[in-house]
Amino acid sequence: MIVDRADTLVSPLKRRLLFESVAEKLESLILSGELKPGVKLPSEHELARQFNVSRNVVREGLRSLIEQGLITV
Repeated sequence: MIVDRADTLVSPLKRRLLFESVAEKLESLILSGELKPGVKLPSEHELARQFNVSRNVVREGLRSLIEQGLITV
């Protein structure tokens, strides 16, 4: 297949912040039912270890979920 314009093949990628990735993964676990209502999440330290990110990244991800009403502190 020959394409006349290579610049129309792809669209710009959205740059994701790490905390958005953490929040999205936790959100999907909540919405899928893998994380049940009332169940305590692992500690920030443990989540940071599991996601291989800093605790600050986890904290921002959790803050995002709190703002959405998906988790409470």
